[in-house]
Amino acid sequence: MRKIKIGLFGFGVVGQGIHQVLGRSKNANAEIIGICVRNPDKPRAVAADRSLFTASPDAILDNPEVDLFRRFFKRRRVRYPRKIFK
Repeated sequence: MRKIKIGLFGFGVVGQGIHQVLGRSKNANAEIIGICVRNPDKPRAVAADRSLFTASPDAILDNPEVDLFRRFFKRRRVRYPRKIFK
């Protein structure tokens, strides 16, 4: 069975939790292939592959490999393009 490829918007408490659960699960049929954040170089409490991080929403939205994307941030504090929420 093919893994579901996920793009995350935000890597706070919830995004990091999803990353940890998928990383620990032996039977997870999903993997994170991109994480859009405001500052990709910011130190993170959870270890994650640095190549997953981007500041460009389009890097995830326009990636044909992404099957599912999900935002994990408070919308009022972030200025990503409105097409994310349509």
